Amino acid sequence: MSILAKWDVGTHNATGVVGVTDAESQWSAFMAYLTTNGILFVPSPDVQTPADPGLYCYKQLDKSYTIFQAVATPDWNVNEWGPPQIYVTEVAYLSWILVPK
Repeated sequence: MSILAKWDVGTHNATGVVGVTDAESQWSAFMAYLTTNGILFVPSPDVQTPADPGLYCYKQLDKSYTIFQAVATPDWNVNEWGPPQIYVTEVAYLSWILVPK
């Protein structure tokens, strides 16, 4: 059995968010979790500055995942300065943990 654990940035506690009984189910369970929570998966860490605000997730080299939030600059004058700047902040990490039977 594997559990997808989530660590929020700035905390020391993990929360199990998805459990699966076999490795083949991990990807579909992972995508279902992201979809349910309104998180868009981006395949590359190079895509860390999206054009739109929202929650995004990418796979790290160590096979864990990072969830980051893209936020538009508040009080931005679009007429004077053009499209608002987008800033990103890491908000959580996800990792599969193998639980022995």
